Amino acid sequence: RVEDVLGRGWEQHVEGQKLKQEGDAFAKKMRTGAIFDQWLKDTKDSKSFDVGMRIFDIQQSYNSYTLIVNYDEQIITLFKEVRNLQALQFRVPYAVKVTSDEAKQNYPFAMTLQEATRTYMQTCAQISGTTAPMMASSQNAVQTMIGEGLPLKWDSERIDLYTRKLSEGVFQFQQKFTDLQSKTEQMDHMVEQLEDIDVCNDAEAPVRLMDLFEKMQKNIDDM
Repeated sequence: RVEDVLGRGWEQHVEGQKLKQEGDAFAKKMRTGAIFDQWLKDTKDSKSFDVGMRIFDIQQSYNSYTLIVNYDEQIITLFKEVRNLQALQFRVPYAVKVTSDEAKQNYPFAMTLQEATRTYMQTCAQISGTTAPMMASSQNAVQTMIGEGLPLKWDSERIDLYTRKLSEGVFQFQQKFTDLQSKTEQMDHMVEQLEDIDVCNDAEAPVRLMDLFEKMQKNIDDM
């Protein structure tokens, strides 16, 4: 022990304080070094990103199929960890850094595609029998776009253009459904109003009926 060599209270002297600081720093480095070695092992075992993977995957669940974006969100942690470790002057292996950079580069595309596919499937789940015929063409258009993306891989030069195209297409699809849903509710309300008109005893019934019919026709035209 240092105390056996320099005597009791050695860390209170100027040289002793310097020696203690260096010793503490070395001990801390040893501890963080062990943590870094464990991180490397964990990274090799679990975290990877292959730009040769297709951007979409289809998973079967019971009698249905789910479209998912082929991007493990745990990889997000990897490029954050690499950034922090490099800031602490650790030498991150080249292969790990390359994987981190590729994952980081494709992160914006992956998040946009995830949001687009989630929105599309949620909107499809809300389409009922009454609205299905009017949504069919828009739904088919989005399905065609998704089909175009099935063979694409993360290293494709078309990934940026395709991501924007699908995102815009899904937004328009969702907007059309929202508008259609609103107009359908308005139509239901006008049908209820028709039932309230007393055609036998209300002198204003013809005018009220004509007004409602005109509104209903306009609503249908806007669909």
